[in-house]
Amino acid sequence: MKKKKTYFLYYFKLILITSIAISCKSIDRKDNVKLLFSHSAGYYKENFDLIISHQKNEESDIYYTIDGSTPNINSKRFENSISTKNKSTANISAIATTLSPGKKRKWLKSKYKKNNSLVIKAQLFSDQTPISEVFTSTYFIIPDSITQHQLPRVSISCNKDLLFDKNLGILVPGNNKTANYDQRGKDWERPIHLEWFDKNGKVVLNQKAGIRIHGGTSRQFPLKGLRFYARSEYGKPTFDHQLFKNRPFNSYQRFILRPSGHDFYLTFFRDALIQSFAKDLKLDYSEVQPVLLYINGEYWGITNARERFDKYYIEQHYGIENAYICDDSDLNFKKTVQFISELNPKEDIDYNKIKEQIDIQNFTDFKIFESFFYRWDLGNIKPWRNSETKGRWKFILSDFDVGMGGFWSIDDPHKFDFIDYLLDPNGPWEHLQGHNHNNYNNTIILRKLLENDEYKQYFVLRYLHFIDKIVTTENILTSIDKFASKIEGEIPNHILRWGYPNSTKEWKMNVDHLKSFAKKRPSIVRKQLLERFGKISLPE
Repeated sequence: MKKKKTYFLYYFKLILITSIAISCKSIDRKDNVKLLFSHSAGYYKENFDLIISHQKNEESDIYYTIDGSTPNINSKRFENSISTKNKSTANISAIATTLSPGKKRKWLKSKYKKNNSLVIKAQLFSDQTPISEVFTSTYFIIPDSITQHQLPRVSISCNKDLLFDKNLGILVPGNNKTANYDQRGKDWERPIHLEWFDKNGKVVLNQKAGIRIHGGTSRQFPLKGLRFYARSEYGKPTFDHQLFKNRPFNSYQRFILRPSGHDFYLTFFRDALIQSFAKDLKLDYSEVQPVLLYINGEYWGITNARERFDKYYIEQHYGIENAYICDDSDLNFKKTVQFISELNPKEDIDYNKIKEQIDIQNFTDFKIFESFFYRWDLGNIKPWRNSETKGRWKFILSDFDVGMGGFWSIDDPHKFDFIDYLLDPNGPWEHLQGHNHNNYNNTIILRKLLENDEYKQYFVLRYLHFIDKIVTTENILTSIDKFASKIEGEIPNHILRWGYPNSTKEWKMNVDHLKSFAKKRPSIVRKQLLERFGKISLPE
């Protein structure tokens, strides 16, 4: 009986919250009224009194909230003004977002004491009936410097239960057999309001959207990856802003906020750093923009806005609609691997058959990337092609947060002979903890290709070009400093919020590990490459 009661309460609560979240849709747009805020959302050096007005008759009343929830007639009634000295009463920072064991996944109580933001949600009612949309405006009071750390800010707000309730909340362990944050699909998408502020405090996005948890095992970390959906049902089908300055796109249907995966407790930019070296290669990579995240007015620390790899990414970059994206366990991709494994690439006819199945330049660059940056997670791949049955397979860069000696690394990762690891026909290397991914299926394509002399020459020359022109020690060190400088000023606050890394000193030490890898890796890989393949003649 208790179980039935629990399910009844769960669904009743779900229906109630969903109805509140979409209540604006029931408004007759002809009668819709705009609320006017005396101050635009953004950054301010001093507190002020906010005035909200409208042009409806006097019988109408404005109700508002400051905890992210949707206003109703039981909310606070607007009288004369609202002081920005008021702060969120939700206290969501005190809610544990993981119960996962392990010192790198444990939830730690926030020590962050500053509270400099306020989310106002206001709606106009007439005779207890809403006659306007919900208007949302977030204010940041920053006395020292409006552009203190040069990072954009993302503010999301919604009814607290949608994120933190034990039955409904997507950010908490909850009451499911597997944690709430491990759930996937549309049933675990929640409606929120999104505001994106550029580094100067200008609002560049202000709209309703859907949100889900993003990631694999990184969902178990205290700070979650978040995926955002623009849909017509929320009001707008796209996010219309150039989210990434190095991309020419001014509109997105999806994007993610990724806290750097398994690099969460180390440098917080490892994956983005490594992927940045793909710009001059034939590789698909995810651009990045570090931001500060706020939820219902409470500081949520640093995270990284990233492009999401999906059909919309392929359509945007290639003009191909409904591309077929899969993983290494996909039956169609397995058939390709099996087909290649049975060929004899020493024969030109079979070598050409491989080139018909795989985009050779893309695949080669991908394997060079993996081996140089010591990404041991070989099986974690995202092949894609034009359709389920047509097109050559290409490979997308992802999850390089384990690279350069990051998560689950061996000692002295710069010395690791990854080429040997990629080409050993007797894998997986069970004796090397964390590096048993070089099994037959994960290595057979490259091993087959290297049986062909023409490809062998191409592979070695391409690798030498990569070492000598793209990932020189100077280039990597310059990029490390660039990425680190963007977030260094905010690291102390982020540590207070999440407890990871243990200190700013430790964060700098982790950054120094990247620099050590950058100084030692190029010469070692060059030596390993030439020792294995010998001198390769330049093409005529």
